[in-house]
Amino acid sequence: MAKMNINVSQVGHVVLSLFDMKGELVTTLFDGVQSVGNHQVVWTRILC
Repeated sequence: MAKMNINVSQVGHVVLSLFDMKGELVTTLFDGVQSVGNHQVVWTRILC
């Protein structure tokens, strides 16, 4: 599990994506409008 804290300084569209070491997209954790303030995103993934 990974917890990421983000701070949004103004209301707007936010995209939070994770990429691997090769620069390839792993997943998009959030894609939408976010309010001002501190937010936490939790990502859980089972690794094989």
